[in-house]
Amino acid sequence: MDNELIRRPIPSDEEERGPILSPAERYLLWAAICEAANQLSGRPRVCLRRSTTPIRASDSVPTVKDWQLAEGLALLCVLLRAGAVHAQSVGLFVKLPAVTIGERGRKLYLWFQPETRGHVTNLRAKPDLAVSFGPDCDATGGNIQRVIEVKHVRQLRTSSIRQEFAKAFDLSVCSYTLLTYYHIPPNISAGANNLGLDVAELFIAPGMTPAELVSHVCTKLEQSRNAERFTASLKTGYEDYRRKQLTFNP
Repeated sequence: MDNELIRRPIPSDEEERGPILSPAERYLLWAAICEAANQLSGRPRVCLRRSTTPIRASDSVPTVKDWQLAEGLALLCVLLRAGAVHAQSVGLFVKLPAVTIGERGRKLYLWFQPETRGHVTNLRAKPDLAVSFGPDCDATGGNIQRVIEVKHVRQLRTSSIRQEFAKAFDLSVCSYTLLTYYHIPPNISAGANNLGLDVAELFIAPGMTPAELVSHVCTKLEQSRNAERFTASLKTGYEDYRRKQLTFNP
């Protein structure tokens, strides 16, 4: 009897839950977290989970998932580029109450893994990091200024970009940043850019120092915050749609 051909489904981005980073890459992320905490100079203190003891560079890498290290670094980079942080301490790798921050003369609220609902669909959503204009994380009325998502994948795919665009639209954000570990293929980067999504890889060069990684992530997140490209992309897309309607359906 001929052997049957067994077709196995290709795992999607969201199914890639196993470890991806090497021990050296995990150590670099942790060292960058400690560097960012040091740059914050205790305003606020950065602690592990519910502890009150500040983290130190001499501490061993915590037993957490790869993506949790990347989320922790992104969280601290947002705080580093804020004009003011109104919190005495911040716990890593644990759900946080809103941290009040000041940016460009505005009072905003930084959330870590908030539970919210889409403005359009009313479906549940849990972004990795969100910054809102009001003291809740309700997506109604454009309240969520921006979202930062860490993609735990070896390489971004087309399906992931489209899924994240839908999430950004549903949450009515001004900007939406995707952080991934490694090089982003040019076609994926261009597609995300055309949809108004900001994408950035963490490990952009071999031999990066913790300070260089902190600076790189801070710069990428600040650029996304200031440009608010997602809103601009929606406006441009709607204007293009209207022009096509007038051209082909006068």
